[in-house]
This record gives sequence, structure tokens and C-alpha cells, in this order.
Amino acid sequence: MNNDAEPNKGNATPTASDNVNASLKRRYAAERRFRRFGAFAVVLGLIFVAGLFGDIVSKGYTAFQQTYIQLPICFDAKLITGEGPAGCANEPLQLSEEALAFDRLSRANYRKLIRKALRERFPEVSGRLEKRALYRLISPGARFALREMVLEDPSLLGQRIDLW
Repeated sequence: MNNDAEPNKGNATPTASDNVNASLKRRYAAERRFRRFGAFAVVLGLIFVAGLFGDIVSKGYTAFQQTYIQLPICFDAKLITGEGPAGCANEPLQLSEEALAFDRLSRANYRKLIRKALRERFPEVSGRLEKRALYRLISPGARFALREMVLEDPSLLGQRIDLW
């Protein structure tokens, strides 16, 4: 009484559809695992990128701030032009036209003025390394600002002015 229309339930050999269903289950499980690993990798990558940006910001935020120091700058005529008295008398100086020539004023060493003012402001700094660290506080463009001031107004020579 074997009915060929009914599958044999006692038969232990799997059919092709059973094999396909089992392989589909494994394939779907592998697909879910793959998607989870992919999502985990994306989240981990975003965490590392956020950490990288955090590190960059923590090390570079000081580039967006400025510190100012007020220094009494002595526009020493002797140092700038090579003529006149040394130091600052805070009164107008009578200098020759040659001393006030544009090329002479523009080639002067204005960095020396700033360094001299720094040494006067911080007399406790001694030693070569400490002075180098002190001089690094000043912007490289500060000497050009002093140069422009003297070129615009040569009457500053011989005067002491407090500048930020």
C-alpha cells in the first residue's frame, strides 16, 4: 500500500528541495553575518575618523588664538639709521636726509628693536636657549609692522612707544 503521491516520511535520504532549503538557510545566515560585519566595520571606521579629527583639533586649536604682549619699543635712531644719539630721548631728532632715505629706513634691522624691548621687559631671561624661546614669542611679521610705522612717520625715530 505504497502511495507514490505521498512522500515517504520514513526515508532518510534528503530530496533536492531539502538540500536547497538547507543551503538557502546557510546562505541567508552568511548574508546576515556579512551585513553585520560590514556595519560593524563602517561604525569602527567612523569612530577612528572621529578620533583622528579629535586629535587634530586638540593639537591645532591654538593656531586659532593669538596672544599679545605690550612692549615699549625704542625706535633707536642710531640702531636704525646709523646716525644720531643711541637710545630714546622722546623728543624729535634732527637727522640728515641721507639717514632718512627710504632705502636706509627700509633695510634697517627692526628685529633688533623688538629683541631689545623683550630683553628689557624680561631681564630674568638669560642663557641662549631661554632667549631663543623668548624671541619665538614674537610674530615674524612684527618687524615689518615696525618698518611700516617708521616709513610712514620718520619722526618716530628717537621715541619710545608702547605697542601691542
